[in-house]
Amino acid sequence: MKRLSQLDGIRGLAIALVLGCHFIPMLQDGLGKNRIADTLYRIFITGWFGVDIFFVLSGFLITGIILKERQDPDFWSNFYLRRAFRILPAFIVIFGITLVAVHFLMPSVLISPVYVWMATLFLANWTVLTPFQLPILLHVWSLAVEEQFYFLWPQAAKRLTTVQVFQLALGMAVASNLLRIGLAAHVNPYTLYESTPTRIDGISIGAALAAGVMLPRVRQFLSQWWRRIALAAVAAFVLTLVLVHGRLNGFDAKSQIFAIPPVVILAAMLIFGVLENALPRLLARFFGSPAMTYLGRRSYALYLLHEPVRVAFSSSRTGGVLARLPGGVAVNCILMFAALAVSVLLTEASWRLVESPAQNMRKRLMRGQEASPQTGSAEEAEIAALARQSRVGTPIL
Repeated sequence: MKRLSQLDGIRGLAIALVLGCHFIPMLQDGLGKNRIADTLYRIFITGWFGVDIFFVLSGFLITGIILKERQDPDFWSNFYLRRAFRILPAFIVIFGITLVAVHFLMPSVLISPVYVWMATLFLANWTVLTPFQLPILLHVWSLAVEEQFYFLWPQAAKRLTTVQVFQLALGMAVASNLLRIGLAAHVNPYTLYESTPTRIDGISIGAALAAGVMLPRVRQFLSQWWRRIALAAVAAFVLTLVLVHGRLNGFDAKSQIFAIPPVVILAAMLIFGVLENALPRLLARFFGSPAMTYLGRRSYALYLLHEPVRVAFSSSRTGGVLARLPGGVAVNCILMFAALAVSVLLTEASWRLVESPAQNMRKRLMRGQEASPQTGSAEEAEIAALARQSRVGTPIL
């Protein structure tokens, strides 16, 4: 289905931005001041907001599932079974293999038991308040934010009306932004970046969109205004770049305050444009392209895998086998693309050997429910349902 592919493509853009942000420092490994490497770093480091696009998509998909299935007598078991089979298999395998590899291949890296336990319990984002860190796995903080949100959000969304869900989600998005502004002068920007209350605005906007498309008045409003809202968000983002002099750093409070709101609003409007089959032709072709949809469908394992691979390459480049290679931007660029290729290959292995078998097992356990054969994921099957129902102009419920 075309619109399913386009939403996968938006997810593909999100992971591409994150990959660019995380891999671009490899160009500077072993170099001093270099104009080319510094310029590329300044451009690609802005990709940290790809995580916020992930958050919007996640809030939209999961809330859509909740609102569609909340009357099911098996709702709780099915919901958490779906989440477990979506998140845990790849996480357990990749997290476990990474720890073993670090222990035997990178003995200089201290494996903190506290961090391991907190990451295992999806509390890794709160280790920013502690001295316990594990550099090769710091990126799992975003999974922690999502799982903490979904521990509580279904309790409210199942019990409230669709209007109340919409209002509550919007209220949480506004509150998260205000809290970020209020705390900016008082807390470390790293804490601001990773703490759950100051990072749930993207998930909340996605949740509000999922509820909003079920409400005729809201959907009518969005149908008339979504393009102008999207353009305003783009303008606000460009203005932010001007305000920060082009240095959009995720660990800078000003960047977070001004960049995150337009990014999450733009992401929500793009999702709505896909559901309405109304994206401009070039955007529709871009998000529906095989490369973007491939990245989107493999994005979860790729997100988990890429950072350990990147850290391993960088460590070897600065003090291991790869340090024997000649210096320079060209060699670093080759190594960067090699690390990316290894990440993609390992991601494909995870998809075929871990994620797809896990989804097949989940389908056998969930009686009478089938995931989309195009994706093997229950969440992505919901995209198709949302797209179909949006196209015919009827409420989703």
